[in-house]
Amino acid sequence: MLRQFFRTKPFFIKLLNREYWPIWANYLPVFPYYLYLSARARSFFFFSAANPNIETGGMLGESKIAILDLIPSEYKPKSLFIKKGTNTKTVLELLKIEAVDYPIILKPDVGERGLLVSKINDEATLRQKLAENPINLIIQPFITYDEEYAIMYYRYPNQQEGKIISITKKEFLSVVGNGKNTLQELIWQQSRAILQWEKLKVEFADRLNEVLPDGERLELVPIGNHSTGTMFVDANHINDRQLERVFDKIALQMEGVYFGRFDLKCRSVADMKAGKTIEIVEFNGVGAEPAHIYDPSCSLWKCYGALLNQWSIMYKVSTAVHRQLGVPYMTMEETRRRLRENKVLKLLHLSQYFKLNL
Repeated sequence: MLRQFFRTKPFFIKLLNREYWPIWANYLPVFPYYLYLSARARSFFFFSAANPNIETGGMLGESKIAILDLIPSEYKPKSLFIKKGTNTKTVLELLKIEAVDYPIILKPDVGERGLLVSKINDEATLRQKLAENPINLIIQPFITYDEEYAIMYYRYPNQQEGKIISITKKEFLSVVGNGKNTLQELIWQQSRAILQWEKLKVEFADRLNEVLPDGERLELVPIGNHSTGTMFVDANHINDRQLERVFDKIALQMEGVYFGRFDLKCRSVADMKAGKTIEIVEFNGVGAEPAHIYDPSCSLWKCYGALLNQWSIMYKVSTAVHRQLGVPYMTMEETRRRLRENKVLKLLHLSQYFKLNL
């Protein structure tokens, strides 16, 4: 009985599973290491040089559409930029002109951790979301490929070959029917789904008492973010030189980009290694994490090791770009301005989030 109590209470689920711990807990050894690297580089903002063509190197406030524009067209879905204040009629006309059909993904141009990202299935819902979100947005077609990965990659300037340091497979939140339990009962059998209960009970209000047939899988959340219930699974075992060559080919066409994480969908690992059916939905710069640290089986020490390794490589790439290409580090004044801008954006995003979810 006591075990069942702990298993169903969100507070204890988060406390007893490291993947849900607050960010600072994962970064305890990283901050002193960052200070050490800053002293060596003689700049607190050495990381900004890693990606000269991305604002702040991708640490904060960067535009997603500006980064998507750097990715070769054959490796990304059509992405439509919707400027703040654009009227709904213009947006709907743009979708027709660009032949983008529902379902679609709507996301903020500046954002993180899946905040305000949503799957839109029809025009009525799109109208509602546009009215609720007075910010710059991006619309992409919903990619139906079966597999989604986060791949962290780096390359030194003036080199043709890079390395992959993290591969994470994303497994979307779902339940499998057994012909006996209702959907609500199946949800409450999973701690990961319990954490999403407040949203799921609204999304599936008319199906909670439905008994799913034996073996039928129902996807509960179509967005591949940890914060929405997706399980991040360590997939570093699939890495090999063939896969690295694929991302060398992509990265070499992204001028001024040397370090970051590709978030993509593909039909299969075999296709991805062949450079086929790859749809990169986002690229995140130096602010990205090696997402495999959120694998439920990843220990705290392994998490620390992965993050320290990431920052070590980030330092080496940034200082190499600084020395070899003459790219300056971000100044204190630039940083203050970015922080002010980012604070305003975050407050706007959070206000919209709480408005929609409280």
